[in-house]
Amino acid sequence: MTLNFYLILLIIFIFTIFSSLFSCFYCPVKIKILSIIVLLLLLIRNISLIIMCIVENINYMYLLKPAYFVYIVCIPICIFICMYILIRNDKINFIYVLIFSLLIIITYFISISFAKVYIEMFKYYNLGYVMRLYNPIYTDVFSLSINCSVIVFTIGIISRLKKVEIGPVLLIISAVASVLSILASYININIMPQYLFGELFWVITLNYFLHKVEK
Repeated sequence: MTLNFYLILLIIFIFTIFSSLFSCFYCPVKIKILSIIVLLLLLIRNISLIIMCIVENINYMYLLKPAYFVYIVCIPICIFICMYILIRNDKINFIYVLIFSLLIIITYFISISFAKVYIEMFKYYNLGYVMRLYNPIYTDVFSLSINCSVIVFTIGIISRLKKVEIGPVLLIISAVASVLSILASYININIMPQYLFGELFWVITLNYFLHKVEK
């Protein structure tokens, strides 16, 4: 893993976010608002990762903490949006998804301000600094629970379909990628400072569903 490859991966992630933002403007207003909020937060996160990667002075890096860990709430919200579009149940008012998601985001920013973190140089491949929570087990269990639930729920949906559709398959791929990314850190697989593949797949999946609504 080289610095150039990692930066290219981050840039690909950023371009995917911009592509998703473009699709947002053709979606219903409630979905558009929530999607734009989540995508902008993920964009800020990726910018913070680039800063951590290329800047040598760590004096002000702790200011990046809220942006650095915002994926913890953004990915579940991406899942909410995708599942809502997939199910297409008119009895479910999206305003409740919007309000619940905004409450989650507010709760995150309050909680992360009290969370203890530390910064260290990434041990391999000269890829800059990494910020870690002192007690990541809680957020990891939360993410694992969400993604495993998606896998089980989506398999149930696929089993009732007459033919396999791209949307449910993308949901399973993204959830599996996220689960593997989390588990990798516990078995000392250190490929890059951030295991971005789960996040990247979720943004690609969100982009697909937003484009589906657009059409």
